[in-house]
Amino acid sequence: MGLEVSAFGRVKPMGCSPDATCPDSHWWIKPPPGFPRSLDGLRKGCYNVSGKHRSFFLGYSGYDDWRCDLSLMAHGIEPEVIWRRPAAYRRKAFVELIYFSDNGGAIGPIRSRKLAEDFDEHLAAARRYEKIECGFIEVYRDFRKAFRIGAGQGVVLFH
Repeated sequence: MGLEVSAFGRVKPMGCSPDATCPDSHWWIKPPPGFPRSLDGLRKGCYNVSGKHRSFFLGYSGYDDWRCDLSLMAHGIEPEVIWRRPAAYRRKAFVELIYFSDNGGAIGPIRSRKLAEDFDEHLAAARRYEKIECGFIEVYRDFRKAFRIGAGQGVVLFH
């Protein structure tokens, strides 16, 4: 089992019902439980996806380990500290990803833009962290590209 991350450059609501058979260009997009604002105003539902696209796959434990490394690299603390007091870290780098579901959901265009900026601003630190944790930068670059695609009119799906 694992986690696939898919980024789409444009999404358009289609109004299909959850039990409808839709074309391959349609994806069901919804926030994960506990994170209703993650879609930045997009409504849960069926969307036609288009524009740039990128997907990559991580094992669940690999994603959890990587997210822990991201928190350590950016803040010097374990993610559990952020999970216990998310409001205290609301405007900090990567918090929208660190304090997010680890097994599904979606991040909308506004949060994607903010995360893309975080990934750009911390690239040098991520390269240094690679010397501590081999393989960190590869996943960092995958997420950086995904959030660049999702920024604007798109979405980043965790499925």
